Amino acid sequence: MPFIDTLTVLAKLKTRLVALEIEPGTPLFDKVEYYSSTDLLKALQELRVFKNRVCLIVPGDDDFFNEVSGRSLTTVVERHVFLLLADRDYGRRQAAATGDENTPGVIAMKDHVVADLTGKNLDSRMVLVKPVNGTPLLIQGPKREEAAGREAWNLELAVECGQMLTQH
Repeated sequence: MPFIDTLTVLAKLKTRLVALEIEPGTPLFDKVEYYSSTDLLKALQELRVFKNRVCLIVPGDDDFFNEVSGRSLTTVVERHVFLLLADRDYGRRQAAATGDENTPGVIAMKDHVVADLTGKNLDSRMVLVKPVNGTPLLIQGPKREEAAGREAWNLELAVECGQMLTQH
C-alpha cells in the first residue's frame, strides 16, 4: 500500500481542527492556517492573522521505519506536524494562557486538541495520529510587545501514514 502524502495529511488535520468546538456552536479556533515555519510572530504578521484563537499547521520531518525480512522490505512513514496554538487577551495576558470566562486559553486549547486527535485515523484506515511533545512558546524581548496579550503553545504530532511492502 502507498503512503498517504503530506498535503493530504495536512488537509485532513485542518478539516478536523476547523470543526473543533469549545462548546456547541462556538469554534475552538477563530482561524486555522498552514504555515512553513514555527516562527509564530512572523506567521501571524505574514498571514495577517488578527484573530484571538489561532492554530497554525506547520509540516515537519518525515521518519521512515524499515524492517527487512528475507527479500521483503516493510517501510512505515510518520509525518511530523507542528500545531502552533495561540490565544490572546488584551486585558489579562494570564487569561490567554489559563483561560477565563471569555477565552479558553492555550492550555485548555492544547488539551482539547490532544484529546480529539490522539489515536484518530483522520478518515483513513492507514493513518494514526500520535502526540509527541508539547511546550509553551516563549515570546521574549522586543517581540513580546508585538505579541500584545498573546500566549502560545507548540504541539508536535506524529502522523503514521501507512506502510509499503516491497520485494528486492
